[in-house]
Amino acid sequence: EVLQLCSIALTLLNSDGTPQLNNGQPVPAYTEADVSGLARAFTGWDYGAGYNTSSAQRQIVPMVSNASRHEAGEKQFLGITVPANTGAQATLTAALDRIAAHPNVGPFIGKQLIQRLVTRNPSTAYVARVAAAFNNTNGVRGNLGATVRAVLLDTEARRAPTATATSGK
Repeated sequence: EVLQLCSIALTLLNSDGTPQLNNGQPVPAYTEADVSGLARAFTGWDYGAGYNTSSAQRQIVPMVSNASRHEAGEKQFLGITVPANTGAQATLTAALDRIAAHPNVGPFIGKQLIQRLVTRNPSTAYVARVAAAFNNTNGVRGNLGATVRAVLLDTEARRAPTATATSGK
């Protein structure tokens, strides 16, 4: 779910949010082997100290690694290999860094923000401008503040909405 719903999407995307095609078919962004490798990378995490099964506290207490539950073998996903016997924290960091570096993240997150904050049918040019802000704002990738500014201050966001059902919010 972290790949499909929160970061990369199902298919490879162009910088404008449109799917990349091979012989007219969308190109998958990841494989079942990537999902399996990431599942192994995310093992060994549990509720932290102060966890009480009868309270909502379990939702706010940071998770902690449990070495006895962490898969110690080599893990391969999204084109990288995490060596065997790498600790849970280092493995998690490598996994999240790799996901965040994926080229789909900018257009995927950018389009999601545009759809929730401005209009459900943004132009591809609008998505590309927001993705560019996500990908590089003064040399920084993933600056969410700059990305939201790009969403809200874009010329398409600031023009008067039309009377169509697909217009702004």
